[in-house]
Amino acid sequence: MPYGVEIYNSSGELILGQTTRTASIIVSGVTTLTSPTTGSGGIYTVISSSINFPGLSASNTAEYNFWTTAQGGGGGFGTLEALIFNRSNDTFTIEYRAFSPNVTKVVRWWGIRY
Repeated sequence: MPYGVEIYNSSGELILGQTTRTASIIVSGVTTLTSPTTGSGGIYTVISSSINFPGLSASNTAEYNFWTTAQGGGGGFGTLEALIFNRSNDTFTIEYRAFSPNVTKVVRWWGIRY
């Protein structure tokens, strides 16, 4: 049997053990994106500048990922509007695809490792 620490709550449920994964916030922030006045095929795309996220890569989605909320532009996303996190080595960008020009989204994001 492997050695380690196990923590149980008052109901006897295991809350931390050798197979438990917990999320840690590595980076966080707020990014404001406004769709441009010109688009292609009815889609208006804006991409943020690069944001640092140590340890992130294009392929390590099982270990590093994102939590996000977005506000603005009439409250929520339309049927096919998109908010995309473009991953790279130690950085990412946030891409917003809108159906209308001059729509502003305030994106609160957290970069997590679990």
